[in-house]
Amino acid sequence: MNRFKLKPAFAIPLLSCAPLCAPYAAYAADLALEEIIVTAQKRVETLSDTPLSIQAVSGEAMARENVFEMQDLGEQLTNVTFSNASGPSYMTIRGLGTGASNTAAEQSVGMYIDSIYVSRGYQFNAPFLDIERVEVLKGPQGILAGKNSVAGAVVIHTKRPAAETEGYVRGGYEFENEGYYVEGAVSGALTENFYARLTGQYTEEGGWLDTNTRLSSDGTILKGASDQNTNTVDVLRLSMVWDATDSLSFFGKLEASNRDIDGQHFAPLGVQPGAEGALVLADWQARDPNFDFIDNGVVSNGYRLDLSDDETRLEVTNKELSASIESESATFQFDWDVGSMGTLTGISGYSAYEQEEYYAQSVAPADWLTFQGDKGNGGDELSQYTQEFRLVSPGGETVDYVLGLFYMDRTIEQDGFRTLFKLTELGAPAFADFYNDRHFKEETTAWSAFAQLTWNINEALRLNLGVRYTDESKDRPVHSSQPTFLVDSPFNQLILDAFGSVPFTTADLDETNVSETSTDPSVSLQWDVSDDTMLYGSYTEATKAGGFNNLAPDQSTSVYDPEYATSYELGVKSFLMDGRFNVNLAVFYSEFDDLQVSGLNVETNSITFGNAAEAKSQGVEADFRFAVTSELELGGALAYLDATYDDYPGANCSTGIAVEDDCDLATNTRNAAGDKLRFAPEWTGNLYGDYRWSLSNGMQAGIRGDVVFSDDFYFSGQNDPYLVQDSFYKFNMLVELASEDYAWVLSIVGKNLTDETTVNHGGGVPQYPGGFWSNVDKPRQVFFNAQYNF
Repeated sequence: MNRFKLKPAFAIPLLSCAPLCAPYAAYAADLALEEIIVTAQKRVETLSDTPLSIQAVSGEAMARENVFEMQDLGEQLTNVTFSNASGPSYMTIRGLGTGASNTAAEQSVGMYIDSIYVSRGYQFNAPFLDIERVEVLKGPQGILAGKNSVAGAVVIHTKRPAAETEGYVRGGYEFENEGYYVEGAVSGALTENFYARLTGQYTEEGGWLDTNTRLSSDGTILKGASDQNTNTVDVLRLSMVWDATDSLSFFGKLEASNRDIDGQHFAPLGVQPGAEGALVLADWQARDPNFDFIDNGVVSNGYRLDLSDDETRLEVTNKELSASIESESATFQFDWDVGSMGTLTGISGYSAYEQEEYYAQSVAPADWLTFQGDKGNGGDELSQYTQEFRLVSPGGETVDYVLGLFYMDRTIEQDGFRTLFKLTELGAPAFADFYNDRHFKEETTAWSAFAQLTWNINEALRLNLGVRYTDESKDRPVHSSQPTFLVDSPFNQLILDAFGSVPFTTADLDETNVSETSTDPSVSLQWDVSDDTMLYGSYTEATKAGGFNNLAPDQSTSVYDPEYATSYELGVKSFLMDGRFNVNLAVFYSEFDDLQVSGLNVETNSITFGNAAEAKSQGVEADFRFAVTSELELGGALAYLDATYDDYPGANCSTGIAVEDDCDLATNTRNAAGDKLRFAPEWTGNLYGDYRWSLSNGMQAGIRGDVVFSDDFYFSGQNDPYLVQDSFYKFNMLVELASEDYAWVLSIVGKNLTDETTVNHGGGVPQYPGGFWSNVDKPRQVFFNAQYNF
């Protein structure tokens, strides 16, 4: 379906994509919707010609609506959720996502920034700064995107420098939570064929959760604070392009960033009814006389523990609770036009980060549990190098092709992550207090070869065949978990048994290497029913690597297997009414074997990470856009999802009165066959209207409204009726005023205008059966933005 001329995207199903630097009058001449350009298949093509379920958004549109990070985008996509967990945040597509508990686990949704594989969320602190577009690919993407993208992929393209001198300065203030940001970029030619772009940003997100002042059990005054959960990000990026010849160009990018997450973000959300829940609530209220739940804006959590100078006791302190991530990256790319063979591209990428964290993890007003990882001494460290070469044919031949090779070398390390357990706070005897030091190092090498061939059978029919072969090896030269009790006692072992902890050193490991190979095929058929409508059907397989659970309390449970996905999809993409109405529909069915899942056993406070036997995800996705007039566009999306476990022996049970009838109380596990996957609402949808017009004085005005809907979903690994986010609506609005030439823009953006309180991560409270905890999403936000373009 090649009916429309390639032009910059005007809008997508969820976010308006009108270029911020173009005058509104440019859209008045033609009522036809602009086509959206993507590169999901490693070549430039329109979204309507791509046999994938894909949603794309321009960087200008995201800036216009104050979409700064993945959570902002995820809230407006169907069948997509984003979780702000206590570790690295993660995305779920169609109910599939790995979770955040295991630092060494691959994510089910792969992220790619300027074609560089982002294996961990900490690698890039501001992925949406000064970008050209984002493409969200749904379903397994094992061939061209790469191994591990079994649920989908997020592909981000940053803006590149060009010969024309241009730039912008933009800033904004958020009134509800008193946050602000400032960013800018300048781009242009340094010589006739060498261009550079310098981009910077500083953002401070204001807090909205309060902590209470209270006394610890030993009489220490623990000082509360208002709006204490702040988040700051600073980024500096330099991009360069050198057009060496008419057929050879080079691109380079350097980026450094820092993110500081201060304060407490997790706390009790509620208690179960009945006597057990009443006892839990009474305990919390006794410890914190001003106790309240997090959905009322109060974090009643533990405070930070530290080991005393003489190492004889654990002390409750007012020291900062925070996390910090410093990341850096470098990208180098060449594109060489080799004539009739096509374009040869080479992409080299290096990225690294260091993380530190100090979190009270009791998620209740009992000061008994702290996670502590200093930079270079327990915090996460990552260093990754990737190299890709690919040859893309010019296109338009009987057979088109994409051929490629990929290599990755990566090291992940935690050199002394410490967990402090002050069990005397919960009434245990003095010999129960201890701390545990964990050392972990994983070294990964992987290479793969991939190919996709497109046979253009005739002008209307195309057959796509793809395959990817991968060889991956993971070594762990270091992995140990060693407890130290503050009081030696023959009863210390009872405490370890209660937590399911079996101390081990590297010498005790049964396996120090996991090696595997995989071959993932794909096939799709496209049929241009007419100039306006394309039908497609696809079959895809994908594999996600196995590996090691760095948080395993017992080395015998520290290895997990690869995960396998098989997916079928049928879709239609159509433009009607002379290009004014665009509708896309996809029906999908995916099966997952050895699904990797994470969870928390609240009886033992141990993190579990392993393979569920089988799961499936099936549903329907649809979206539309309609150019009502040259000034008004309407659009929306609707999705249905059924994502369940077919077989899941060893799943953690719910707690308190919610414990399942088939729970094995001796192990606190069950077979969760038939349970829904977490973050899998049955229905999600959105609707928007975008109206723009010229004022009599030549200035431009615009107004936009969005409504987002989600059905209820479980936000924890168990189908616990008390760990459910109820269905909700959220409303957003934008009003803007711009000069005639769009040199300056002023806008007011309101997000979550009805101040709906929602949750995206939580579970049962450890050591308090009948209590449950969570985070909360961002409350209402109202931004005033100003931008100057030059």
